[in-house]
Amino acid sequence: MLKRFVTWLIKPIIDYFDQPYSVKFIEDPVDKPAKKVLYVVGNIDEPWQAEMLCPCGCTEKIVLPLNNETSPRWTLKVNRSYIPSLHPSIWRSKGCKSHFFLRDGYIQWCKD
Repeated sequence: MLKRFVTWLIKPIIDYFDQPYSVKFIEDPVDKPAKKVLYVVGNIDEPWQAEMLCPCGCTEKIVLPLNNETSPRWTLKVNRSYIPSLHPSIWRSKGCKSHFFLRDGYIQWCKD
């Protein structure tokens, strides 16, 4: 009970300083993605791949297809401030097995 109270108390402070993911459009895949950056290979009208560093801290690169010819594929939305969202959730089947959404630039962890 005390842990929940402390978490409730400090979460607004942590959220205030937490920066959202940004999006960066690139022509070629990246070797070493930076934290809190969603790299999109292609352009805003025809993105074909998204890449990011796994948010769990395992340092693995996640690659997600965005083109309509691929299955499964993810849908990318970018707002006016270049803050990305991806749909559906990202669930790593290997390694850390992280399961999360990227919504409005922030990671929302799924409870499995």
